[in-house]
Amino acid sequence: MPKKTKLLLFSPSTRSTPLDFTISSNNATLITPDPTTKLLGITIDNNLSFDQHINNTIKIVNRKIGSLYRIKPFLTSSSRAKIAHSHLLSTLLYASPIFTNLRKANLNKLATCYKNIARFATSNPFRTHHCINLKLLGWLELQNLLLIP
Repeated sequence: MPKKTKLLLFSPSTRSTPLDFTISSNNATLITPDPTTKLLGITIDNNLSFDQHINNTIKIVNRKIGSLYRIKPFLTSSSRAKIAHSHLLSTLLYASPIFTNLRKANLNKLATCYKNIARFATSNPFRTHHCINLKLLGWLELQNLLLIP
C-alpha cells in the first residue's frame, strides 16, 4: 500500500463499513480502508467523532502540565499564565473549530483539561472552583470559547 495514500470510508456510527472494500490503482497496489488517519495534526476517524484526537491531545497536555509542575516553584505567576496560554492552550485548542459537534463525553474531557491548565496558571489549591481560576486569568468558559450553544 502506498505510504501517503489513505482511504477512509465515512459512515454513521450505527452502520459499519464493509471490511472487504479495496481500491486498486494503476500499478496494481491495493488501497484498503483505515479506521483513522492523521491530517495536519488532527486524527480523523471514519465516524468523525474525533475520539482518538481528543484522547491524544489530552494525554499530551497532561504530560506537559506534569512536567511544568516540576519547575513551578521557579516560575512567577505571570510566567505560568503566559506558558499556560501560549503553550498549553494552543495545544489543547488546536483544531477547535471542529469541536462544535463533539459528543458530551469528549467536551467534558476537554473542559476538565482546560480547568487543569487554569489551575496550573493560577497556582490555586485543588478545591478552588474553576470559575475563580478562569476569572483571575481573564479566560472564558470552554463552551463560550468554542462557541457551543
